Amino acid sequence: MYAAIALVNLLEHQTVVEFMSPQLNTLIQIFLKLIDEIDYDELIEALRRIVEVFEDQIGPYAIQLCQKLGEAYCRMFKQSQQSGEQELEEDAETSLTACGLMGAIRRILESISGLNMDFYP
Repeated sequence: MYAAIALVNLLEHQTVVEFMSPQLNTLIQIFLKLIDEIDYDELIEALRRIVEVFEDQIGPYAIQLCQKLGEAYCRMFKQSQQSGEQELEEDAETSLTACGLMGAIRRILESISGLNMDFYP
């Protein structure tokens, strides 16, 4: 997981982007597997960044990515409902994760629609 998050920092360099472009399918599959295993804010943010960098190539993966992110959101929501009373800190963390998941979905939809939805909160 930490390697996946660290990879995103490397995407700041055009050489890395060009090198990773042919491996985008493998990269997406790894992230989808990680999302199934863990729900982690930084992982979701890393995926959002990958979508930004490779937005012209993300179309074939959009449905699969949105499904996995939606499933992660539902899992998180069910867990928070089942746990009953929660600490304020846990509520804040859940809220941040939910925002991250919705932000990632929005970014995927932006990339395939060609629209910039920054005016939405």
